[in-house]
Amino acid sequence: MSSKKETHILPSSRAIRERYLSLKETNRLLPFYTTVSEFMQRAVIAASKTNIDADHRVMLLLEASDFKSFSALNIERNFFTFLTNSSYIFRFFEELSAECVAIDILESADTYAEYEEHIAILKTLYERYRKLCDDKGVYEKIFLPHDYTLNKRYIESLGSIVLHVEGYLTNFELTVLQQCSELVDVTLYYEAGRFNKKLTSKFHDLGLELQEGHAYRINFNTREIESERSVNNTPRIVTQSFSQRLLQVGFVKQRIYEYINSGIDVERIVVVTPDENFANMLRDFDHEGNFNFAKGVSLVHSKFYRSLKAVYDALDNATVENRSRAERFAITHRLESHFKRSVAEVDFEALLVPFMEYETDSRVRQSVHEALYAFARVLEQLQSNSVKSALHLFLKRVATRSLDDVGGGKITVMGLLETRMITFEGVIIVDFNEGFVPRRSEKDLFLNSKVRERANLPTLSDRESLQKLYYSNLISRAKEVSISYVSDTQNLPSRFLKELGIAMHTDNRDAPFSEILLQRHPSSVENNGDITGVYDFSASPLSASKLKTFLTCKRAFYYQYIQKLRAHEIERDLPSEHQIGTVIHEVLKKVYTAQQSYASSDALRDAITYNFETVISRNILHKYQLKLWLKRLEPFIAHEIERFQRGVEVLYCEKRFEKKIGAMTLSGIVDRVDRHDETIEILDYKSGAYRLYSKNGIEKATDFQLEFYYHLVDGVRKKVAFYDLKACRIVEENFLEEKLERLDAILSELHQTTHFSFDMTEDLSACRYCDYIHLCKRG
Repeated sequence: MSSKKETHILPSSRAIRERYLSLKETNRLLPFYTTVSEFMQRAVIAASKTNIDADHRVMLLLEASDFKSFSALNIERNFFTFLTNSSYIFRFFEELSAECVAIDILESADTYAEYEEHIAILKTLYERYRKLCDDKGVYEKIFLPHDYTLNKRYIESLGSIVLHVEGYLTNFELTVLQQCSELVDVTLYYEAGRFNKKLTSKFHDLGLELQEGHAYRINFNTREIESERSVNNTPRIVTQSFSQRLLQVGFVKQRIYEYINSGIDVERIVVVTPDENFANMLRDFDHEGNFNFAKGVSLVHSKFYRSLKAVYDALDNATVENRSRAERFAITHRLESHFKRSVAEVDFEALLVPFMEYETDSRVRQSVHEALYAFARVLEQLQSNSVKSALHLFLKRVATRSLDDVGGGKITVMGLLETRMITFEGVIIVDFNEGFVPRRSEKDLFLNSKVRERANLPTLSDRESLQKLYYSNLISRAKEVSISYVSDTQNLPSRFLKELGIAMHTDNRDAPFSEILLQRHPSSVENNGDITGVYDFSASPLSASKLKTFLTCKRAFYYQYIQKLRAHEIERDLPSEHQIGTVIHEVLKKVYTAQQSYASSDALRDAITYNFETVISRNILHKYQLKLWLKRLEPFIAHEIERFQRGVEVLYCEKRFEKKIGAMTLSGIVDRVDRHDETIEILDYKSGAYRLYSKNGIEKATDFQLEFYYHLVDGVRKKVAFYDLKACRIVEENFLEEKLERLDAILSELHQTTHFSFDMTEDLSACRYCDYIHLCKRG
């Protein structure tokens, strides 16, 4: 069984690529490599059967589930619901298959009959599904261990097999390896550690005594250890916590800079993202083009997908928001008239033409054409289903596709699984938080860990150990490791840190990384570079909101008041807090314009109710939410009557004022002005949150709404306050005199200056809900 040819089996194609790159300078023939999945696909075959499409697979399972007791699993057989939930069933069956566990064994493993009914239903489903697959002559991988032929010709063509084990080998994979060893030489490379004890115990059952912390070369034919070495590498590890997730981007950039300065080759640095959304954030801030993204760019961001999904959602659920989003694309199409027709009645591909024409990226169009070509087989099975059903399946298929990151830099961004069997000198791991690390599994849906353990199925603990193993290997092979996470009231660092023996730091150091994140770059586009210009604040009236925008972020001020850019508002089914506040302002204006005070709660309640009915939208959801506010205003009504009984009367509501203060003209619409004896009370309604400054915070204050009101409304004795409609209380400004002094200083400074640098704010929290976040490349 000896042969000069060797075939090395690695966990992934990425690992193969890295291995080839490491050998390209050597003066010898390169070995042949393949992945574990490719090896298994070719080593075992199901004769005389055709491959089953993923969507066709779901439809067959749906057909197999058509029996009375299936409903006890609480999985609806509705096409769209089943499409989502079928993945849980398939994962469960695939796990039974991989571990060569017959479904009958589960009944004996369920000692206390906790899952007796569920197991019986799953067994029936399994048998019905298998019969359907057999009848149609299709290949289904979950039945492969019971019905396969070893592809001897392929195995012998590999020469000797060298398997580099990283992670876990299922019982079926071990069985296939043992059968291969009867045909060719099989060698294993394996590191025994504290997180892969389950596989080590399997090797023990095969007569191999392996010691934790050692790496082995194993002759699988003779079950002999050919070489052994101790594994001991201690990298330098740095951890950092943040109050905001986005700041980790600054951390990544800072660590990369330090790695390169320490002599680490830029191509030997990796950024690991447990959650794919962080890769999108990193891509948005990659102004320098330093990163390449292993997973590529998902087609969900393409014009084709977004436009088709928007129209689909609007036709499926014609809410105000969905219709508004679809209308933004302004695509003329025929989907509406065909949406509920059967697939057999339409030309499915022709329906997609307008959306393909809307797509400007030729690579996206090519990828969609490929998806359509493969989808043609599924359409043959969907002839009696609606176009809606077919579109739903096709959108899911397109969402799984991505384009290669052809313009990427030299620093790789990848997920954890892609790091297997790859050595990086500089490792940066972000989002090391509970919820992301460990990644939650959906495979324990039908059985608990006790039953799984008795049935020799992987438990939740086993799967978490596998994740720990991948992180541990990635970290232990590196020279420098940096780990970041969010630490606040809602986010906790992953418990894996402690289990991996890594010290945690929970002192958030946001400021220096915020500066790194927001620093200018000479190659940035104009919107990200310096913007300067002339603006005369004394040339037009100044409102409190306009001043607040300027003090909060000069760049937002530039876009809003100089460039006159306005965000496109998508109509929504539920009104925002701002919209609710606007309606309440309008209602109270009508109530107190008609009458300055009210003698009884009933009279005020009737007036408010009547005006709510005349103001609110016809949309039933608006009515519902605003009716809730009418109920919430009950304490307000009682509070108002108590004030009126003390002699308070309303003078104005929603009245515009304008006044010259020095060289500046201040303007504003005052929510309400009351008179109580000789005192003028100037009130600002608040139906949501509002800020009260401490004395130390006045120097950095941005909101001077009450101070504007104070200047605008005349009166010998006057006071300004927020009228908190939720808490039903009047809250006076704590440091009115100090804030008035600060406002005067600001107005004086603005009058003396006409040339400004419209810089972006350094306070990232201000960007969170800003309309211009994408223009500034912060979103």
